[in-house]
Amino acid sequence: MELTISQNPFSIYRGTNISDDWYFKMKEYSEEIQIVVAKLNELQLAIEEEKDLVVCKIEEKFSQEKESKLLNLKRDVHNLRRVRLQKYSGDICLQQLLALLKQQEEIKLSLTEIYTETVQKSRAVLQEEIANEQLKKTILFFNRTIYKNVEKYLSKPIDQHNKKDKKLDNFIINLLMRSSMKTSPFSYLTKTGSTGNMFSITKEVNIELNHALLFRIFLETIRSDHGALKKIPVQVSKFGQRDSKIFFVTQENVPQSRKIYETSDKLVEMKIDEKVIDYLKEHQGQTINYEDFEQFLKQHTLYSNYELEVFKKLVSIKVLVQKITVVAERGLVKHIIEYLNDNQICETLREKLQSIDEKQDEFEIAEVGERLTIWQSIEEVIKQLSESIPSFGTEILYEDVLFGSKENKSNIDDIKDKFSPSFFQEMTSFLLLFDVNIRVQYEVAALYREKYGNEVVSLSDSNLLNQVFFEKLRYFFPYFQDMDYRYADAIAPEVKLLDDLRDEFKVFFLDYLEKNGSSEIDFRKVIEPFSKRIPDYIKCGNEFSMTFFYQLFQGKVILNDIYDGQEKFLSRFKDFFGDLENSKEYKEYVKKNYYDKNYYEVTELFGFNGGIHDRVYTQKLNLELGNQRFSDTEHPSVSDFSVMYDQSSSKLKVLDHEGQKARVAYKSSLVPVFLPGVLSVLLLLFQSGRINFDINYFLKKRTEMPRINFENVVLYRKKWNLQLADLNKLVEQSEDDIALYLNGNEYFKEQELPKTFFLKKYRLGEEISAMKPMFIDIKVPALFKHFISEIKGEQSLEPLYYIEEVVPKFENELREYVVEYTIDN
Repeated sequence: MELTISQNPFSIYRGTNISDDWYFKMKEYSEEIQIVVAKLNELQLAIEEEKDLVVCKIEEKFSQEKESKLLNLKRDVHNLRRVRLQKYSGDICLQQLLALLKQQEEIKLSLTEIYTETVQKSRAVLQEEIANEQLKKTILFFNRTIYKNVEKYLSKPIDQHNKKDKKLDNFIINLLMRSSMKTSPFSYLTKTGSTGNMFSITKEVNIELNHALLFRIFLETIRSDHGALKKIPVQVSKFGQRDSKIFFVTQENVPQSRKIYETSDKLVEMKIDEKVIDYLKEHQGQTINYEDFEQFLKQHTLYSNYELEVFKKLVSIKVLVQKITVVAERGLVKHIIEYLNDNQICETLREKLQSIDEKQDEFEIAEVGERLTIWQSIEEVIKQLSESIPSFGTEILYEDVLFGSKENKSNIDDIKDKFSPSFFQEMTSFLLLFDVNIRVQYEVAALYREKYGNEVVSLSDSNLLNQVFFEKLRYFFPYFQDMDYRYADAIAPEVKLLDDLRDEFKVFFLDYLEKNGSSEIDFRKVIEPFSKRIPDYIKCGNEFSMTFFYQLFQGKVILNDIYDGQEKFLSRFKDFFGDLENSKEYKEYVKKNYYDKNYYEVTELFGFNGGIHDRVYTQKLNLELGNQRFSDTEHPSVSDFSVMYDQSSSKLKVLDHEGQKARVAYKSSLVPVFLPGVLSVLLLLFQSGRINFDINYFLKKRTEMPRINFENVVLYRKKWNLQLADLNKLVEQSEDDIALYLNGNEYFKEQELPKTFFLKKYRLGEEISAMKPMFIDIKVPALFKHFISEIKGEQSLEPLYYIEEVVPKFENELREYVVEYTIDN
């Protein structure tokens, strides 16, 4: 099988212009401690040697004289009781031992002074760094309350800081780590640029109000405002009926996320007069106005004086969907204001949004001191607009900052030919063992064939959606998080085949790890025998679209992560590069991987700010959920599409409104599980490329994991599990910070653990995301203390934290490349 590999010309890199000098300063200040500790260790050895010599002499003398006082002396020597030993007046020579003990006390006293001085110097570094305007500009996005305390922290010398001031240390350390040692986009901490400076930027700073929050406020208002209810036409949805009840699937908010809204499917019912049900059934799919509905109720003397309340209830559960034409793209606040103006509705909302829009523009260019005031005023307006919406905290605004042309130092050669064809060949085959999409594709096709055979069935068919697509889908979601999960009742033989191969690989790999100890692993040798056993018909005909996040170090590619492709991540930044759509290379990529494959893009947004971008791709598909369907009315809808069983691939074939084989893309979410059912299924029907192989599954069963390579690529850094019981015992047994520092450093030495590492936490249960990696150097007192504060008191029957080697080392400018590949076979 020959792969076709395409690299998206639009690739970006993420980095920072905030230096990591703060760490190297702290490291330098800590070196004197290490020198003193080394002296103490040497002295301890000398004391032990001298102690053994003295004890031998005492035992020798005791064997001759049997004097009981010698036993007391032996105990005092063994326990190094210097005060008592100084009082000894016998003929056993203790002078050398006493001199060594005195020297030890002096060095310990010196260590205390040096440790205290080092901590103070490190705190001075924190104070100096937090004065950086770019850091201060970003603090609001972490914690608004802390923002108020920074000026106090800066206003007085560190030796005058009280306990409350010192509590800021950990926050500042976290902030500095994220700004100089991590690459996730976050306000001014991490900037984004075009790789090789291929595309010029149009805007260096962009602020967006959280679209999920904005839409919640907007929709809540117009679904309850009497003027809006009377003016905005509504479309009657399709629904079911049982006696005098309407049954209807609607979408509600997902409580776990503040980035998306109304994506979770929910079955609702509403009891209402059967004449109303008949009226609504007669108008399904049609547009009506409140006046029409009110007139019908009055004609039949139904719900007298409560006509608007009944209408409002039907709108709230979305049996009646208001035909809103607000385009969900950048500048959403302005689009909503324009819509409200055009319809002359919700005047209070219009005025408040106008105020927010002005403040949002001000925030974009504001100096540090003004930011808090603007933020507070925006939040106050939001509270006035809706008290029923839960607090969005620091997720009110999103801010993206780009490298200016003078700051852009990326070279296009940095990303050329970093991954070989054999890498893609083996990895894409191997990932099938853990891929959820491929299992869904075969199972859905098998269910379809059993029910419909070779029929072509419209995607508007409720039986198709409920009995083939939705009924079994929930049994596949556990695959995303649990590598031991098996859907035992699957009727597609491919599901069992892939599960068997996957489980055999898990046993083999654990055994391989045991036999190879801690040496580096060549992953190609491990996976090749298994990828070869996947039948060719399963390997063939797949499209992988993958986004690689990687760094470069000493000729190696350090792979940080693999996400879905199809510009799900890249789309967040597209609008900031002015000449992207005029690029010949980019147009060719889009033609080859979208138009030639007859892709249709679903443009309905559910608030996720990462997916906000102008759509220039001309083939769009209306989802018939949400509100976007009323904007792109000239495009086909999901109900215009159909599916059929494809004998050659044993999968379903999606047909567009013209009967041509089609595919569906969605560039607006990184979490497909949190999308409406019909969209989730459509996306699962096409290969994505997300990596569901979890190396931590194996780490949890071991004490450590060696570095894992594939050719020049470091797939996984070396890792070690932390024994929390051991560390908490050290905390309990250490009388002060210095003792804990010494005991902790000694523990890491004894356990042969690295003293510089990234601290990570396993994702637990239903958590959407885990703790951000935290850089630690336990030789630096401030960072060691930060490490202890993170893990202190934590208890777990299974591993909770692990540490990871620091690769690449902090020697070059922090830079991570984000490159998308499309692979067809």
